[in-house]
Amino acid sequence: NFHVWTDAWMKRPDLPKGYDGWQVVDGTPQERSQGVFRCGPSPLAAIHKGDIFIVYDTRFVFSEVNGDRLIWLVKTVNGQEELHLISMETTSIGKNISTKAVGQDRRRDITYEYKYPEGSPEERQVMDHAFLLLSSEREHRRPVKENFLHMSVQSEDALLGNPVNFTVVLKRKTAALQNVNISGSFELQLYTGKRVAKLCTLKKTSQIQGQVSEVTLTLDSKTHINSLAIVDDEPVIRGFFIAEIVESKEIMASEVFLSFQYPEFSIELPNTGRVGQLLVCNCIFKNTLAIPLTDVKLSLESLGISSPQTSDHGTVQPGETIEYQIKCTPMKTGPKKFIIKFSSKQVKEINAQKIVLITK
Repeated sequence: NFHVWTDAWMKRPDLPKGYDGWQVVDGTPQERSQGVFRCGPSPLAAIHKGDIFIVYDTRFVFSEVNGDRLIWLVKTVNGQEELHLISMETTSIGKNISTKAVGQDRRRDITYEYKYPEGSPEERQVMDHAFLLLSSEREHRRPVKENFLHMSVQSEDALLGNPVNFTVVLKRKTAALQNVNISGSFELQLYTGKRVAKLCTLKKTSQIQGQVSEVTLTLDSKTHINSLAIVDDEPVIRGFFIAEIVESKEIMASEVFLSFQYPEFSIELPNTGRVGQLLVCNCIFKNTLAIPLTDVKLSLESLGISSPQTSDHGTVQPGETIEYQIKCTPMKTGPKKFIIKFSSKQVKEINAQKIVLITK
């Protein structure tokens, strides 16, 4: 999941010295500010230092990029729900804060402009400073009970049509022989976090010995292949895992998101072209997946052509290669980006692009 906002450079004569420069301005925040969906301007300098009461909405932006992720276990006891905090992740929120690099089609990481490195002494000082500015520090810094069981989940690349293995890594203070119950729930989500299909729940009981143990759960391809056809956008698999030591009743939870790996798609375009003259793009695609791809389409888009070009190619079988020429006529001069897209019911979109210099 991600959120998008704007940084704008401006003077802040309304604030004490030191808060000029980049400001967060967000027209689509997740919550209202004084009853209106708006956010900022909030100085990056204030966010970086934890000065959460510097206007406007700095407290909210600070929490966006420094928040912790808490996992609760809900138990029903005597007909009443009880919440038990079993895990707190301090590094999963506020990662990879990015903008487009100037003059280049690549990501520029600007996380360092918002906060110090995770776990550094400076980061700890900033968090302590921000908490001291709050009236209810104790409430916001609720400790998690020390757990002698630590859990992480590792996954291999998810090649569409193949089973996916998830390795649950358990680290304990003891090396004694114990039994562990592991449950993994899987669902198909959009990048927005919206669930589109519940896939399955896998359960496994294993004996573990040694301070570090591994247990593998395998997600069969049949659980998600049929669900892909109902998704109109790029899907991900969300896996939520719970591990419980039978003897000690210790519980840990972890979450993993898995994107699908798709076949490569290559194009050939000339480096230059002329206005009004035909431009030819050679497209080559090989289906390296174990499943047929249906309703296959190739399309070419650019601001420098009269209209998008699209062609239908039906079904592409496993191992089959298609080669096709897309032709277009440039209408404007200058460096123009040509984007060629491959799509099907199973693979939503693969992009390839090239900048071509168009002259008169």
